[in-house]
Amino acid sequence: RNRIKSEMIIAWHEGARKGKRRRCLVKLNKPAKITENVTMTVKWQAIVHSNVKSGNEEKGTYTMTKYEGLSDDDDKLFKFTIGLARHEYFDAMLVLSKMKYPDLKDKRYEALCKLCEECLIPYIWGGMDKAVEATIKSLFRPHSTELHKLFNKYNAIDSTDGTDDSLLGWEEWEQLCKDIWKQDKNAFNKGGKPSSSDVRAAFELAKEGHDLELTYKGFEDALKNLAEKLYKKQPKAKYSMLSYNDKLKKLLKWAVKLQKS
Repeated sequence: RNRIKSEMIIAWHEGARKGKRRRCLVKLNKPAKITENVTMTVKWQAIVHSNVKSGNEEKGTYTMTKYEGLSDDDDKLFKFTIGLARHEYFDAMLVLSKMKYPDLKDKRYEALCKLCEECLIPYIWGGMDKAVEATIKSLFRPHSTELHKLFNKYNAIDSTDGTDDSLLGWEEWEQLCKDIWKQDKNAFNKGGKPSSSDVRAAFELAKEGHDLELTYKGFEDALKNLAEKLYKKQPKAKYSMLSYNDKLKKLLKWAVKLQKS
C-alpha cells in the first residue's frame, strides 16, 4: 500500500461551484530538514460530464503545508471509514459461519456453504435472468416518446444555481420513483416494494464513469436496474415473483401512466 501517493476526486455539492469536480493526484513530500513542515503537492484536472464535449480543460498544481506535527493518532481518523476488500469480505463470512454454526467450527467449508444455502441464496432475486438485450430494447421502444418527456419533466425540477437541467440528479430520480409507486396503489399490498436503498442503488449503478447525474441513456439503465428490485425473490413471499421482463413491463407501464397523468 502506497502511503506517499494517492488519487482522489473532489466534488462540490453546494455553493458557487455546485456540480463541479476535480480529479486530484496528491503526493506527500518529505521535509529536507527535521525543522521543516510536511508538504503535499496536488495536481488537479477538472472532470467534465460524459455528455459534454471536451474543450479547454481546467487544470493546475498547488502545494499544501501541514503546520501541526504528525502523530500516531492520525491514522485513527480513518478507522472504520473504509469498506471491506474482497478477501476481507470472505474472511468475515467465514467468521460469521463459525458463529452461526458452532457445531461445525472444525468444518469451515461446510459451515460457509450452509450459511450461503440457508441465509443468503434464498434471498437473492433472479436479477436479469433470461433477459435478452434485444428483448429489453423492444420493451422500451414503444414508450420512447413518453419516457423522453418524463425524463425532461423531472430533470428540470432542480433549478438551483450550478445544476444542469439536461441531466437527472439523485433528488429528481428519488422523486420520480416516489411518483411512479403512486400509479398503482394496490401494487405492494403484499410487499415487494423496492426499499430506499434499492432506489439509490439503481441510480448509482446507472451512472457512467465519474458522472454524478444521469443522461437519458443512464435514465433507461436506472429503470432497468430498478426493475430488478421489484418483487424480489425471498422465502414465504406473499406476492408473486415475476420474471425480469414482466417486472420491467410493469415498471414502464407505471412510468408511462405517470407521464400521461
